[in-house]
Amino acid sequence: MKKLIPLVSVAGLSLLLSACAVHGKVDQQLVAEPDPVGLRLASAVDKASAALQTLASVEQARNPNASIQQVPYAPQELRRTVTLDWVGPIEPIMRRLADRAGYDMQVNGDLPPAPVVISLNAREKSVIEVLRDVGLQAGQRADVVVDPEHRIVELNYAPVSGD
Repeated sequence: MKKLIPLVSVAGLSLLLSACAVHGKVDQQLVAEPDPVGLRLASAVDKASAALQTLASVEQARNPNASIQQVPYAPQELRRTVTLDWVGPIEPIMRRLADRAGYDMQVNGDLPPAPVVISLNAREKSVIEVLRDVGLQAGQRADVVVDPEHRIVELNYAPVSGD
């Protein structure tokens, strides 16, 4: 038994010391370099967004204080209130507003070469008021028509000249 104690203590000590041994070097820091294509794409998206914002601001400046009359006899579904922020093409926001009112959306005419950009910041406004604002911002490039009898919201693009 006395011979076994030194043998066990040597084995235990060597086991403890082996835990302190230097193993292969592991680099814990992983540094990912930014993807140049991703950076360029993000930059292009930022520039496009800024350009759309500028276009919407210019269009809104064309009709700064257009007098808007209330629509007291609009159908109930067009008097539903909405709150939204939007800067972008006219079609998606019109589709969203038509869906909110339970109306179908109809697009007539050819798409213009440059998109019709709309900038909205509506707080608790009725769908009909927001659609009117969209129509004012579209100016001469498009007309917004609401047909409550057939439950259709129309987007009529103006003819493109210069072909």
